[in-house]
Amino acid sequence: MAARKKRTPPPPKALSFLVCDYIHRDASTGKATLLGCFANLFTPSFPIKVPMMAVYAVVTNGHGKVPIRVKIVDAEEENDPINDSVFEVEFTDPRMTAEVVGFLTDVTFPKAGEYRLQLYAWAECLVERKIQVNLSKK
Repeated sequence: MAARKKRTPPPPKALSFLVCDYIHRDASTGKATLLGCFANLFTPSFPIKVPMMAVYAVVTNGHGKVPIRVKIVDAEEENDPINDSVFEVEFTDPRMTAEVVGFLTDVTFPKAGEYRLQLYAWAECLVERKIQVNLSKK
């Protein structure tokens, strides 16, 4: 008898997805404060190395332990991702919402252009955001 394939549950739904400089979690309330949200980066030269970027997502309709992947790719997806990070979220109820907070370190953008910050659950892209990286005007 052939072994049954384990079915992957449907992916969660992304309710929000933001990138910022830092995320502070208040110890007494548990609330997250996002500091320095952005969609554009400016630099005097390339490559630009960003020491830290923070990502914040809210997802719902998840089932059990869900691997959440954050990737940064060039807009055409012609090159390897410049960042690929994996986090895990555990859903005790599909109706709950879960916050995903991640810190990406030493992210290097090799050249000017449009990049995509992508949020995946398993192999499915839930949402993506554009990050435009440009030379600053002198």
